[in-house]
Amino acid sequence: ELAGPGEFTKRAFLNGKMSLFQAEAVASIIEASSEAALKAASRSLSGAFSKEVDVVIKQLVSLRVMVEAGLDFSEEEIDFLTKDDLSKEINSIIKTVNLLQQRAKLGKVIQDGFKVVLTGPANAGKSSIFNFLSRTDDAIVTNIAGTTRDVLRQSIKIADGFAAVQLYDTAGIRDSNDAIEQEGILRSQRQLQESDCVLMVLAADSYTAGDFDAFASKALKNMDICDKVIFILNKEDLAPCCPNSLNNESYISVSAKTGEGMDSLLEVIATRLWQSPVLTEDLVIARARHVMALEAATQSLLSSLSSASLGLEIVAEHLKNAQDELGKITGAVSSDDLLGFIFGSFCIGK
Repeated sequence: ELAGPGEFTKRAFLNGKMSLFQAEAVASIIEASSEAALKAASRSLSGAFSKEVDVVIKQLVSLRVMVEAGLDFSEEEIDFLTKDDLSKEINSIIKTVNLLQQRAKLGKVIQDGFKVVLTGPANAGKSSIFNFLSRTDDAIVTNIAGTTRDVLRQSIKIADGFAAVQLYDTAGIRDSNDAIEQEGILRSQRQLQESDCVLMVLAADSYTAGDFDAFASKALKNMDICDKVIFILNKEDLAPCCPNSLNNESYISVSAKTGEGMDSLLEVIATRLWQSPVLTEDLVIARARHVMALEAATQSLLSSLSSASLGLEIVAEHLKNAQDELGKITGAVSSDDLLGFIFGSFCIGK
């Protein structure tokens, strides 16, 4: 009988040879789109991250033991856990889970690739930059404003060893009565909101002082993404004498036609994406479900903290939910029956 998809990895998980997180790392190694993703997936397979999650689960089990003991023996004069101690323990676990969550979010970026979006007014040369960086001619380039209507995507290489980068070309933002172009502009704005980095392109042959500020305030209205923006002055070949001293705006001057300034642009993009601790030695590959589980665990822990004054029953339920969410990452099965743990931890009945 032929083996089914993932059968050997599944058997390894079911037989306790690896955690669910490690099992998923096998698929991540196969799917790795960059050297960085491959290294991170290999770290996931090593089991270090799974062990860190297991440590938190064990801390939650121990805390649940104390809480359940307080409930089961509430009539006895035994102070298993004071409210201050309970708060300290929960806060400590929240801090650890938050650190795991940050690493998982970065790991998801490495898995999926960074999202870099080109934006700017119509006919600024965004599509030409897109074609140059992606080494394709996927984007139609004409001197007619509003040519790009839909969102185009291509994977590009930023630098050796860097994570994959998905470059998006979007419709030029301008006032238009064309229903199709208006929809393209709405899609552009959605892409901007979800981006890791924004390349805002203006044309050098029509550039005047303050244009970047004016366009940014219009295009990024109600968007808190200004720290993601890299300003690009394109068509340098049409205005080679355009002085940087026109104003205090900081921009990269390029020519999509000649390639001038493109290497500098890639360096700036890499530096911007590296500002957060993206490619650290302990980075692992993570998937959306891992991030969601850690976020849900954090919320349950925060709920247990805020409900401490309402009764241990509610605290116990939130702690159980947090443990269940973390168990989804490693495949650990949580148990509702803590009686064995209670009697194993305390000399009750002597």
